[in-house]
Amino acid sequence: MSTVTIRWMQKEDARDLVELDNLIWNETNAPDPIHWDSVEEYVEHRKGRNQLVAVMDGKIVGYIEFYRPTPLKANRHVFEFNIGVHPDAQGHGVGRRLIEAASREVLALGGKKLALRVMATNTSAIKFYRSLGFVEQGRLVKEFIIEGHEIDDILMYKWLSSNH
Repeated sequence: MSTVTIRWMQKEDARDLVELDNLIWNETNAPDPIHWDSVEEYVEHRKGRNQLVAVMDGKIVGYIEFYRPTPLKANRHVFEFNIGVHPDAQGHGVGRRLIEAASREVLALGGKKLALRVMATNTSAIKFYRSLGFVEQGRLVKEFIIEGHEIDDILMYKWLSSNH
């Protein structure tokens, strides 16, 4: 198996990240499939967010972006994240490594809680997050209607400790 390297996103990664996002996001894992029309649009959307990438055999195969969901001082311990992994790299520990690396960075930034949102229909992602210790903290019932189906949005979190 190839070695996976986790590093900070660099400007020159944007084109590959646009291609990755345009490949992986669809109706099964996002309420509104993500599609970037340009690298500039992608970069503008990422302003103010921290982003790590996973590289395998010289190619970006995944990313995780994490950010504070609000500017409130009382909420500064919370970080939310979005993660994406190329289908060919799934099941090889890439997502786990990205979340572990982001967790360390969140702790270094003073964060204590790592949170995410996942559609209830994305059962493989839910199983993956649970395997990493994330638990459901809430549910937005019938949050999305996709192709006539009402879908809940599940809120999950993990409390980080400095022993992580």
